[in-house]
Amino acid sequence: MINPEIYKNMTQLPDHRRLCQNLLEFFCDQPGITGAFISGSGASGGMDFHSDLDLGFLCTNEKSKEEIWAKRWEWELPS
Repeated sequence: MINPEIYKNMTQLPDHRRLCQNLLEFFCDQPGITGAFISGSGASGGMDFHSDLDLGFLCTNEKSKEEIWAKRWEWELPS
């Protein structure tokens, strides 16, 4: 479950929020992902219209990380 508090710095940026939510849901559904986080301006509160999304994901182990990364060309990422 994704804590809605994670989007608190995106209230004035609906497109950023939608993309962030879609990406978090996509990656958190992948086998081997145990957590996710936002860093950069999304975490510090300095986001603006030109900001990128800095997302990180925690894997259960190195093997899971490698398996997820190996499938990166098959990802159908949400927009």
